[in-house]
Amino acid sequence: MNLPHGQLNFAIRDEVIDAETAVINLSGDVDMHTAPMLKRRMTELIHEGRRRFIVDLSEVSFIDSTAIGVLVGRRKDLLRRRGTIALVCSDENVLEIFEIAGLPALFEIHDSRERALEARVHA
Repeated sequence: MNLPHGQLNFAIRDEVIDAETAVINLSGDVDMHTAPMLKRRMTELIHEGRRRFIVDLSEVSFIDSTAIGVLVGRRKDLLRRRGTIALVCSDENVLEIFEIAGLPALFEIHDSRERALEARVHA
């Protein structure tokens, strides 16, 4: 399959943890070319009844404002459903972008998937 240039370095996988929780694993560049796939998949999972998300960005090398907009938009959708999104990220460059965008005020940000899942259990 031939992918557009912006999608060559991108993958999205999800894992349903329970009736309400899903982990979405992203890798590569999450940008204006690939963010619509994230939006579509999160929207599908929300319509299936998921309302607690962990978005694992451990393998993301770049994220732009379009992708951040998708995360903020899905957060708004989930707030109406009493849902949440937590992010997993330890990459200093991506964390700096989050800081500039003000995301720590909107999302729990964990340095590992395990810690994010543990926080969900205790929430």
